Amino acid sequence: DSYMKLANTYYKDQSLWWIIARANRPYKGNTRFQAGNKIIIPLEIDDYLNEFRRLNTIVDIKDAE
Repeated sequence: DSYMKLANTYYKDQSLWWIIARANRPYKGNTRFQAGNKIIIPLEIDDYLNEFRRLNTIVDIKDAE
């Protein structure tokens, strides 16, 4: 399996693959898993999505002053 396939299965959105990747840092760099590997599939993903939004928010420096 791959992160994208698992994200599509569990979240119905393969673009959320990075949530599963982040929850499985010991497998950093691997995009596929062998049969028998145990990985974490976060079911409550709101915290991940909020962090993503926070880190990707563009703020105009003039507005921040």
